[in-house]
Parts: sequence; structure tokens; C-alpha cells
Amino acid sequence: MKRCISLLITLCMISSISAQSFNTSALNKAGIYTNATLLQDYDSDGDLDIIVASAGGSADFPVGLYWLENEPTQQFPKRPIVKENITRIEDIDIVDIDGDSRMDYLVCSRSSSISRPDGELVWFQRQADGSYIKWTIIAGKDFNRADVADFNADGKPDIVALGFGQSEGYVFFNDGFFFTEKTVVTNIIQPKVVDANDIDGDGDVDIIFGGGGLTTQGQGARVMYNDGVGNFAFGFYLVTHTNAHAYIIDDVEISDINKDGKNDIIGWGILGELFVFDGAKKYAKVEIFDPPVLGGDFLIFDVDGNNLPDIVVQDRGAGQLIVLYQTSSLQFNKTEILESNWNNKGLSQMASGDLDGDDDLDLVFPENGNIDGDLSWFENINGKLFRHLIYTELKGARIPKFADVDQDGDQDILLTVSSSLGNEEDEALLFENIGNHHFINWRLSDSLDYAADIEPVDIDGDGDLDVFVSARDANDLVWLKNNGTREPWTKTAIDANLPQVLGISAVDLDGDKDLDVVACSNNEDKVFWYRNDGKGGFNKLVLDANVDAPLEIEASDLDRDGDIDLALVCASTTNTIVIYLNQDNQRFTKTIAFTGELGSDIEIADWDADNDQDILISIYNTNPVNPKRSVIALINAGNSTFQAEEILIGSENLRSLKVVDLDGDKDLDILLGANGLVLLEAWLRMSNRINDLRQVILYEYSNRDGDVPGIDVADVDNNGLNEIVFADFRNHALLMVKFDCFAPSLNSTVTRATCGENNGVATVTASGFGEFKYKWSTGSTEQTITGLRSGVYQVSVSSFPGCTSSTSMAISRVPVATVNLLATSTTCDQKDGKIQTNVQGGTPILRYRWNTGDTSANLINLAGGLYTLTLTDTNNCQIIKEVNVVTKSRPLFSLGKDTTIASGKTITLNANGNPDWLYQWSTGETSTSIVINSPGTFSVKVTNPDGCTTLDTIVVKLTTGTTQFIAIADFKVSPNPAQKSIVLYSQLANLQEAEFFIANSTGQLVQQGFASFVGGRSAELDVSALPSGLYSLSLVKGPYRGMSKLLILK
Repeated sequence: MKRCISLLITLCMISSISAQSFNTSALNKAGIYTNATLLQDYDSDGDLDIIVASAGGSADFPVGLYWLENEPTQQFPKRPIVKENITRIEDIDIVDIDGDSRMDYLVCSRSSSISRPDGELVWFQRQADGSYIKWTIIAGKDFNRADVADFNADGKPDIVALGFGQSEGYVFFNDGFFFTEKTVVTNIIQPKVVDANDIDGDGDVDIIFGGGGLTTQGQGARVMYNDGVGNFAFGFYLVTHTNAHAYIIDDVEISDINKDGKNDIIGWGILGELFVFDGAKKYAKVEIFDPPVLGGDFLIFDVDGNNLPDIVVQDRGAGQLIVLYQTSSLQFNKTEILESNWNNKGLSQMASGDLDGDDDLDLVFPENGNIDGDLSWFENINGKLFRHLIYTELKGARIPKFADVDQDGDQDILLTVSSSLGNEEDEALLFENIGNHHFINWRLSDSLDYAADIEPVDIDGDGDLDVFVSARDANDLVWLKNNGTREPWTKTAIDANLPQVLGISAVDLDGDKDLDVVACSNNEDKVFWYRNDGKGGFNKLVLDANVDAPLEIEASDLDRDGDIDLALVCASTTNTIVIYLNQDNQRFTKTIAFTGELGSDIEIADWDADNDQDILISIYNTNPVNPKRSVIALINAGNSTFQAEEILIGSENLRSLKVVDLDGDKDLDILLGANGLVLLEAWLRMSNRINDLRQVILYEYSNRDGDVPGIDVADVDNNGLNEIVFADFRNHALLMVKFDCFAPSLNSTVTRATCGENNGVATVTASGFGEFKYKWSTGSTEQTITGLRSGVYQVSVSSFPGCTSSTSMAISRVPVATVNLLATSTTCDQKDGKIQTNVQGGTPILRYRWNTGDTSANLINLAGGLYTLTLTDTNNCQIIKEVNVVTKSRPLFSLGKDTTIASGKTITLNANGNPDWLYQWSTGETSTSIVINSPGTFSVKVTNPDGCTTLDTIVVKLTTGTTQFIAIADFKVSPNPAQKSIVLYSQLANLQEAEFFIANSTGQLVQQGFASFVGGRSAELDVSALPSGLYSLSLVKGPYRGMSKLLILK
């Protein structure tokens, strides 16, 4: 089958955003290096809290006393008790020293060296407000261990103490607040341990001092009897090795261990044996445990509920924590290893008590000296102790996987912990989801040498989830059977000879309905698959015998033929991506699909949303040659061909890859884990273009590098939001990114409304996860709204899964200038009008333009009329104003043509003007008309209300000839009565023109003029301006006046 692989180089469209809708928390807490723990109900809430004495060595736990609060989630958050004026803590005791009903703390501090005795014995007095005051009992000596009891029967707690760097043992008698020192024993070689209890059964408190030495020289471990008032006498030596040696080291306890009513003594001997000195048999020695080298601390309590105390012992030589179960009196023939990979460098005092309130005793185990700084709670379940890591650095945290291991409907976390340093635990852990993003961890196995990869599947077909695990340094491929309990799962080897096995994949390759496993042998340069027989047995087959540096492998139906194919990523430039197409459940066709890069992780997903499976790999690239490829996608063309495209460029040293719909927008996004400052980043798909991505940095350091070899994604609490779990291999942490809400961050921009119009613009820019939906107070659902007037506008932006952010934007109005035009009228028909422009406020004016073409603000020398000004301001807004320049005109009137007057007659001179005007005749009269009876030159000056004047003059001459009358019979008027016009008919031959006069019934002349006769026969006059009434009409021909005719107007 021929396959085509081509590489298209395309640039991804990238924009970086800062998201605020998530937070990251560690699922493990930083380790604590402590050599002493106690249990106390510190907060008086009815349950036991853990009190720890930190020796330092951790930035999260500087030297001091802390209480770890026992709260419902059993996460045990730390709270400081004392962090000042305290050093080199070796032992602590809880006791009410001052009798105020508040518990105080007694602290032993060792010296910095034997030659420098600067230790001290102090107590911290608790105050009513919860603070503490330090009181020094004695300083300048070495103190390793102390115990508290009422030695002198006065009702007050006294103290017995000793130190490794001195040979004395002291009792400090309490007088109510201060102490009186008394040396009760001397000449002990290297005293380390002490215990106080009633040994001889007389009702007072005796003391055992542990140490080493010869009995003949009086140097060994011994019992000191109390006389009841605080005076001590030698009782006997605790001989542990030979008759000469009385050697008790590391720990000693006084307890009725076999429940016979007599206190016994339990302690470690010189060669590491654990002895019981039987109180019922005069303290005869019984050896009950003999570790290879050294013991350590031990606790005596009933673990299995058979009413016989058991012993939890530390075997520091073998690095083990062991339960010695007492099956009958002083018979400890049943043992159980609780911890088998403990690198202890010193004593660590354990504590027991009912932490979980289920009426049995649990164990608190501080792994003093362990490089992880582990503090563990071993929960007692039905008489067996199961470990929870409360505080640990998880050195070598590598691959996390989500799975519902306990089948309770939520997602738990499986984790491999691995390291090549040799001092850390190589193990598989289960972090059980107990709700509200809280987890409690269980150890599935601690015998996996560099646990590299883990796959949760039902291997044996029993309905629960088991796990495949690859152990790189052990060259092992194993499976762990889910036992259905909290105890370590049963480990079964699949292949114990698989050099540097790394990535594994669980898949039904042969189609028989059970899950096989495919494994990469990195050193052997081979890929194997192991056929499952359905019961957890496997048959090894070679999938590829020659592939360089195989790293991780994934399975899917790549060619859509109904069976499962495989895709491999390699840390090799010769075969970066290899595809194995399944031909018949037995044979696979190999294709080297991509070369030239060092791959680091691989995912199979439908990246281009075309319903077939594509292949994506991350690149581990330290080569500075550009471009630095980050993620390569082999896009499935659907016909067994793949087209390689770079979908992400620029990131470096990528270690892990996950392809998932992170933001709930129905398309796939990319998660990347890296080796560097930026540990975890998401690249969100923004469109249907395969390289249109937006970056979200989810976790980064400012001053140190991290390393993320594994990522997984699931909805942990079933709230519709994905959580991300990732391991920081370098900084020893398992971390979870929780998305509380995908509420977007909003930035807004506005454009103000200008020119007095509704043209404002508001835009909101959202950043965060997913597709954004907008809703404005205007009803718009767009990102930008336009056509806005001044005011406040609200917008809500929502993203998956309906989380909303809101903001408001104020659109202000850019002020427009107020413009007034002041016009000055013309003067009596002169061109002297003016316009003055007054601009106030607003935006400065840039240009003036008049309809006359002028560009100045003010105009002069204007004729009357309407003027228009267009003003343009600096915002290019236009203001249009109009003003009328009023024309002041002279009054228009006429005295008419010069005329004549007959001797002895009168005539009327009429100015024919507005009666409201002022008239001044040359005769002194002020009426609109005057009557004269003599010839002469007459004038009248008329003034209108605007103060404009007009002067007219008429000459009246005396008639010198005979008056020629136009007789009434000489012309006719038709129609008469008339309305708008009349026609004059002349009976005179060739009459061309005659002057006519029309007077009203009072004799006032109301209309005059000249009538032109057409053809010498008729002339038409317009009388439409005259109101209805009786009028007289006269005609004058030259100097002659004719007789009047009666004219009736309707």
C-alpha cells in the first residue's frame, strides 16, 4: 500500500492572553524533616491533630513547632505554634506545667556538637490568646530526650531529661512554675533514651535511663527506683548482649505488653535486637526481633484488635517499617512490612492515636532523614495499617492518569513516582477523590524501579481497574491487580527483560475483547506487544525489531477499517513518527511518517474535525536553529495518507502533550508540559483553521525550572469543567489546575459622540477561554455597537459554561460650539450691512465659509438679503447658520406728471403713499394729499419708519387754452357694474391715449393712469385692486378734462 507524506510549513496565528479563571494547587504538600511527632486535640474540636517538631531543611517548614489540623478532608493543613527562639529540636512533650489547664510544650534541644554544649531544656507556656512565652529550665547542656511525671507526689509534673553528649541524668522538680535540678544518675555512656513509669509496682514513678556501657564499671543502661518523694536509688542493669553489657539504645518503653498485670520493659540491644524484659519473671530477657543492623523508634499499641499490644518498629538498617503482631503472650511470630524503602539517618519518634474517629488506633510516621521529607498517616482499617502520605516531596513524580479506580462516579488519580538517584521511593500511588478537589493517597506498590508509565484498564476481566506499569531501570513491564482493598496491589511481571521500557499503551490489538499492552524498549530499539489471554497472562510478540529510540505509543483506527492501528513517537531524527497499520490483527505495515526532530509525546485525535484520526506530537528541541518546531500534526487525508503541518512554533523542550476540548467550545485544544520556566501552557483553538491558536500560560516559575513529563485532563467533580493534573518531576510535586469559572476578562474602548449626532461607538474585548457571547443594554449581541448618543451602556460577556463578566461604558458627547450671527441692516438702500459671528465653547473652529464665497468670520458692506455660514471645527463637524440682513429702503411714491390748473379752479395733489409714513409738503401741510387753487411748484418729503426719506416735486401750470371736454357720450364703460376690469370704448376718431382718474364716493382719488386705446377705439383698465363700491371715472385728453361717468364695482 503506497503512502504519501508531505510537509507544509505554515505559520500559526498566535495571540497570548492572561487568564484569571483558574488556580493551581499542589496535591502533595512539601516534605517536613522532623524527628518527633505527638497527637493532641490542639483546637479542642474533638479530634486529634498532629504536633510536629521541624528540624528545618524545608522552606515550608523552618525550625519550629507546628500543628497539622485534623479537618474533615483529612488534608492536615499546617499551622505554626512556635517558630522563634527554638533550635535543634530533638524531643517534645505536651504537659500543663503551670497548672492553668492550658497545655504547654517541653522541648529538648541538642548541642551543635559534642565539643560545643549549647543545647537547652525549655518550655513554652501557652497564653490565653494562643501565643507562647519561652522559659529556659537549663542551658549549655546537650538534651536528646525527656519524659514527664510527678516524681515527688506533689501533684505537679516534673521532668527527667538526658543528653547524648553528657553522662548524667537529671530530674527537674516543678514548684509550680520554676524548677529545681537534681542529678539522679551519673556515669552513663552516651545516654540517648529515657522512660518513666511504675516498674516495681509500688505506686510511684520509676525511671529507666538508656545508654551503653559495662555493668562492672557502672556505665550501662539501668533502672532507678523512686522512694515516692523523688529520691532515686539504683535498681538493676538492663543487660542485653553479654553479662557485661547493659546497652539500651534508640528507644525504651515501660508497658504491660503481654497484659499480665505487670509492667515490662522493651528496648533495643547493642546489636540491634529488640528485647522484652518480662516484669512477671523478674525482668527476664526475651528477644522478639533481630534486624540486621540497627533499630529505631517503636510504638506499642494494639493494631489488629486482638487485645494484645503489637509493636510497630523502625528497622533503620534495612530501611523498613515493620509491624510485629503479638499473637499470644510475647509471641511475635507474625510480621508485616509497612514501608520498605526508607532511607533513615536518625531517630524519628512516631505517634499513635485514633485520627479518623473510628475507635481504632492509627499511626503517624515521620521519616526523619528520608530525602523526601515524608510524613505519613497509616490508617487502621480492620486491623491493618494503610499508608497515606500527608507531607511529601514526591521526588520523581512522573506520570499522572485520571481514572475512576474506586468506581464511585468521580475521577481518581494514578501516579508513578520514579527517580534515578537511588534514594527515593519508586512507587505507584492512588490519589482517591473524596470530593471538593480533595484527595487522600494510597500506595499501590513501592517496588517499581523508576516507574515510567502507567495505564489503568481492566486487565483480568473482573470488572475493576488494574494497571499496567513500566519500570525503566528494572527493565520490567508489570501489571498490578486491583485487590479491592487499600493494601498494596499484587504485582505480576509481564516481561522482566525489557531494557529501559518507557511508554506503554493498553489496546485490544487482536480483537478478542480483552486488553493487550504495547511497550517501547528504548535501549533495545524495539516495540513489543503482549497478547492478553483474558486472565492476566501474556504472550510476547515483536511489533518492530528495528526502530530508533521509541518513546511513546498510542492506538486508534487510523485508516477507518475497523481495527486498531498504532502511532509511535521517537526521540530520534531518523524516525520521529512511525505509523503501524493493522492488516489482520497479526501483521502491521510500518511507515516512517516524519523525520528530522526529537519527539517527546504523541496524541491521536480528530484535529481538523473531518471524522478521521490525526496524529499530533510534541518536539523536545534544544537546538537553537530556527524555526523551533513545537507541535507537528499529521493530518489524515482519509486514504491512508497523512500530510504533516506545523501547527505551533516557538516553544522549547516540550515533554508532554494532551489534546482535549479544554474550553468547552466543541473543538480541540492543546496542552503542553515543558522542561523550563513555563511548565504548563494551553493553546486554545480559535477557529476552524488548524493553526489558529491562542496561548494561555497555566503555570510557570519565575526563578527556577520545572519538568512536566505527564499531563491528564478530566472533570474531577462532575461540574462540567475540566481539571488538569500534571507532575513536576524536577520540583517533586503533583499539581492540579482547577477552573472555577471561565469568566472572561474584559477591556473596553469607546469613541465619543461628535458633531451633536448619535455616532458614538463602544467595543468590548474579551480574553480568557472559549467562545464569547455578548449582550448589550441596547439589545445588541455584537462585540461592537455603533450609532450611540451620550449615555452609559452595559454589556455582559459570557463563555463556557455560562460564566459571565460585565462592565459598563460611558459615551460622552464631544461639545459643539454655540454660534450666533448678529446682522446689521443696510441704510436706506445703501450696501452697508454687516454680519458679526459670535462663537462660544465647544471644539475650536477650523474653517468659515459663506454662501458668498467669503471665508472670514465677519462680513461688511453687505446688501440686504439671506446669508448662510458653514463652520467646520477641528473634529470636522459642520455647523450651518443663516441670518437675514434687513434692507432699509426709501419710501416709494410719486406725485405724478406735472399738471395744469384752470383759473379759479382747484386740484388735488396726492403723494399716493403709505398713510403710516410722515409727509412734509412745501406748503407746510403733513397729509398724504393737498388741494391747491393756484399754479406753482409743489414738493413733498416722505419719511418712512426706518427714517429713510424721498422728495418729489410737481409743477402745476395755469391753463391758457380752451378746455376740451370729452363728453359723456364720447366714451362708454363696459361692463358696468364691473368686478376686475373694464373696457372703455371711444366714439372719438383716432383717440390713442387719454388719462383716467377714478375717485371714490368721498371724492378721494384712488386710481389714475393712462389708458391706451387699441385701434383708436378701446382700452382695458384693471380695477381689481379696488374694493366694491361707487366710483366716478373721468378721462382727460391733453389739457382737457372730460365729464365723469358713474362706475359700479361689485
